[in-house]
Amino acid sequence: TPKPNQLFDATQQGITRYLSTLPVKSIPFSLGEGETPLTQSKVFPNVFIKNEAMNPTGSFKDRESALALAYAQEQGWKDLAIASSGNAALSGAFYARIYGIRMTCYIPKNTSKAKSQMIELFGGYAHKVGKNYEESYHYLLDHLPSGATNITSGVFSLRCEGAKTIAYELWEDMGTAPDAVICCAGNGSALASIYHGFSELKEWGYIQKIPAMICVQIKGADPINQAFARNEWITVLDDIPASECEAIVAKESFCCAKAVDAMRQSGGFGISVTDDQVIDGLR
Repeated sequence: TPKPNQLFDATQQGITRYLSTLPVKSIPFSLGEGETPLTQSKVFPNVFIKNEAMNPTGSFKDRESALALAYAQEQGWKDLAIASSGNAALSGAFYARIYGIRMTCYIPKNTSKAKSQMIELFGGYAHKVGKNYEESYHYLLDHLPSGATNITSGVFSLRCEGAKTIAYELWEDMGTAPDAVICCAGNGSALASIYHGFSELKEWGYIQKIPAMICVQIKGADPINQAFARNEWITVLDDIPASECEAIVAKESFCCAKAVDAMRQSGGFGISVTDDQVIDGLR
């Protein structure tokens, strides 16, 4: 992205503040995505928590969807498809409804009834296929409906342009770049996008050093961390454990190479944790 004359527009809110850095002319419909709170940890004084659950549908995917649907409208696309374990489908359906664009969501057969109902409540079409996210993803690659555009993470690269605004907000809120960013990952898109945002800030002279990108995955369902440890770009796992953290359980991560590159270039590393450790950390 070329260096903008002005990084952010203080008169705007959410990711629209950074429109000068985004690959769209405008974002006609904003639901308040972005500008999520940054809260100091009560346990670790030097740690700050960026609460992406405060986005409209409860995840950072809303940043991606806001950008993706604005782009789709500019391109005149009327039929979109997405493979998701839940969050991206919910978000995509929600934003697509506002734009009057058809959204078909390919989700695993074991997706909860509540998530399926929410997708349809938001105006999306839920198509259950495959035992897990990876099978849904590959199914859509092989069976994309005629006339539809696949906006799944790992396929539609412009999604990262929406999520990179997390890095911009961290820089704005802190007045500098943090030493490290700890990011949980399934597909790895958030980690790769945040790194992309900080890389732009460094290229444009706003920061001197990119934070170390630290990837957190579920032990045994951690293809990004295993690829990083093995000095590979991509690793596909065999059997993976079930986890309470269903949104980040991964046999194969479709942004793996970008996430591994972010970790390597920034001096980061991976941490793989068990469900018990996650639960302990939430107490």
